[in-house]
Amino acid sequence: MHGPMRILLDSGVFIHSEFAAPAVQEFSACWGDRNIVAPIHGFVRKPPDKNLEYQRQKDALFTIGRLIREGRIEAHVYNEILFERWRGKGGFPVVNALKDCHLEPCRPALDRLKFRQTGNFMETISKGGKKDRRSDVESGTATQVAFLEWLCTLGKAHVNVLIQHAAQLRLAEFEIESLRKID
Repeated sequence: MHGPMRILLDSGVFIHSEFAAPAVQEFSACWGDRNIVAPIHGFVRKPPDKNLEYQRQKDALFTIGRLIREGRIEAHVYNEILFERWRGKGGFPVVNALKDCHLEPCRPALDRLKFRQTGNFMETISKGGKKDRRSDVESGTATQVAFLEWLCTLGKAHVNVLIQHAAQLRLAEFEIESLRKID
């Protein structure tokens, strides 16, 4: 083998790697002639998925996490996935199958921020999917979905123009090659 296996983690992996959720249970105790009720904070295991194959994939995240920590898998993540994680709920590392895993940054095939820019930070980190369209987040042209839809409209002539302006767009050779193979 020529080194560790390389994988790209998506936002779903991070969501499902948290195997427990915060929970509060009331605890009642007698103290002399008084009954004291106090909240006890902790975690409960998330219920298993009804789809057994999907649950097996979630359970495999424990093994994947161990292999990453052992250096047998090199896990990568890129900006779009980090943007999605910023919008999510804060996690609890203690109940995460990927706890203490080192994640290597990698470049996307095409960096959306080189093509679509906005002064609206929420639009920058927005996916632009169903949840965004239902919320107060304005779905503009700089969201992830809008960018991918735009990429799908590019014909050969458009791609050639973008490649001609690669220096002004600060495109790396990898991005130029990605544009050439966009179809």
